[in-house]
Amino acid sequence: MNRIEIIEIRALYQTKESLVIELQKILNDIKKEEGSQELKIYSRINLETDFIILIMNSSDTEKYGESQLGILLNEGLKDYGMVNYSKWNEFTAGDSCSGKTENLT
Repeated sequence: MNRIEIIEIRALYQTKESLVIELQKILNDIKKEEGSQELKIYSRINLETDFIILIMNSSDTEKYGESQLGILLNEGLKDYGMVNYSKWNEFTAGDSCSGKTENLT
């Protein structure tokens, strides 16, 4: 099952430049590693203090869709401003919305 973790960041204006440097470092470090995770970072159009990080994971080994990377980024980026962290499972044809569900928060 494919999973995605979304980390939204609204940086304080005075920390924005340091956050940009940190995000570039994170991207470079992740590109050097091999694994089942893919990471993408976007900046918001017309709002230079907003960023979103997407961590795509196709591995079934992570409990409830949480990766160590997602947990570390969620905690580590709080110094730059407001952070919202959510985890999502891919919904495919034939999936049922009823029955047993996982609490991902």
